[in-house]
Amino acid sequence: MNTDENVSYLVKEYSDLLIRKGDSFSMDRLVAKHDWSPAAAEHLLWLVNKYGSFMLRNAFALSIALGIDDGELGF
Repeated sequence: MNTDENVSYLVKEYSDLLIRKGDSFSMDRLVAKHDWSPAAAEHLLWLVNKYGSFMLRNAFALSIALGIDDGELGF
């Protein structure tokens, strides 16, 4: 897996999908166009708001090193 390429693509894709609403984001397009469940989209936004890119970038790298593609929560 070429993770640099995948992340760049996802950043672009998510930037195009998100609709800014004041200080929050709507994940409606992520649910409608990319088969995310509302619960998973809500959880993803919660993770982003609580942890930010520093923590999530490190979690991403560690998950790759450990070979964990899908975690225990089943998203």
